[in-house]
Amino acid sequence: MFRFFPVPEFWRALLSSLVALLTLVGVMTRPFRWNEARIAMGGAGVLLLLGLISPADALFTLVRDLGVKRDSDQRQDNRPNDGRHDPGGCRSALP
Repeated sequence: MFRFFPVPEFWRALLSSLVALLTLVGVMTRPFRWNEARIAMGGAGVLLLLGLISPADALFTLVRDLGVKRDSDQRQDNRPNDGRHDPGGCRSALP
């Protein structure tokens, strides 16, 4: 929308910050037990619809972040953490 109308950079930054803040509040509070991913996609969609980010930037970010893994997926081995093996490399106070 703002790609067709000239809007000062201050207002673009303010709107982007407002959308980001509302998305963050939505992710943190999960209203109506909505999934965090859907809330985040909604925020990204609003930024795209308003023209505050370009579709190319959104696609680049999506492709770049596809390789992000959860902690459980990054584990090198299948050994249970029974206190003797510390995958983080920190020494515990256990004997």
